[in-house]
Amino acid sequence: MSACGVQSGLHIEDQWPSPPSRKAPIAPTEDQLKQELWYHGKMSRRDAEKLLHTDGDFLVRDSITNPGQYVLTGMHNGQPKHLLLVDPEGV
Repeated sequence: MSACGVQSGLHIEDQWPSPPSRKAPIAPTEDQLKQELWYHGKMSRRDAEKLLHTDGDFLVRDSITNPGQYVLTGMHNGQPKHLLLVDPEGV
């Protein structure tokens, strides 16, 4: 698996974040997300798909149709998949 960085795909093992400390907020701040190579901010489905080339490539983006929500976009079996990330507690 690889996260789509701006310049190239990376192995997820290289980008896996450390577990949060007990004092860390559950939801990351926008500044924290911007530091991650897999986060691409506001982006359309079509633009996200253009960045994915290999099975396992993925990125997280802001949803355009559901403001305030995030979408996990990944390549699986040669096809792009878009998964709306939903907080079960509605936060």
